[in-house]
Amino acid sequence: MMPALHDSIRRPHAAYAPFDSIDEAMARLRDAAALTDWFDALASAGRSVGFDYTTFVLLPGGGLHCDDAFVRSNCAPGMVRLYRNGKTARTCPLLGYACAHTSAVLWSEEWYVAPGERDLYRQVRDAGLRWGVLLPVHGPRCKSGMLSFSSGADTEIARREAMAQLALLGWVRDAAIETALPHVERYFASILPKFTPRESEIMKWWVFGKTASEISLILDCSQSAINFHLANIRTKLGVNTSRAAGVKAIELGLLK
Repeated sequence: MMPALHDSIRRPHAAYAPFDSIDEAMARLRDAAALTDWFDALASAGRSVGFDYTTFVLLPGGGLHCDDAFVRSNCAPGMVRLYRNGKTARTCPLLGYACAHTSAVLWSEEWYVAPGERDLYRQVRDAGLRWGVLLPVHGPRCKSGMLSFSSGADTEIARREAMAQLALLGWVRDAAIETALPHVERYFASILPKFTPRESEIMKWWVFGKTASEISLILDCSQSAINFHLANIRTKLGVNTSRAAGVKAIELGLLK
């Protein structure tokens, strides 16, 4: 059982909610059966230490596109679209840092340097975000992403207090990763391409090295039917060759 936060960490500022509120949020994280309840608890944890905005992003691994990212945020809807757009997500300096590091840092306007990043920051600023705490997230199956607690109140006092909260927020991040797993797995399972039973059967023989002609003999059907199904498989997986389809099907765990 996790220790109560007030047993180990002292609050820097009495204006924020008492520790019992974040303890309650952590308990809600662990107990949340629904995704909406889980994220509400995570956002409550952020608010309890003075951050109005919470964003949790986990990029898919194993062959899925960045457009399929798991994104939950209480920012403006445009922020969710930003991180579900592979092009803009790849230019985001926050995600770039989070995917390459493990340490928590403060982020601000100074992080957005390149022209494309400056355009991105204007969207972030228009959503009411000025700065925040960035916590890298590294999940199972090569998934990486970030947890960001953000604020529009950019003052030196607020930043000093945020620095004092990094250890606590790191603990929140660890709890969020652990409790997010069932919700994340359900989400990514829901967006995986779906094979028909016949397509699964053909794909299994294909990755075993059988040709379309050999598969047609094994399954007692015409070679043209096998080629038809292979073409459908390539379309579902977004690849140009059946060899690439076999590799991607294995990466995505579609062949049981």
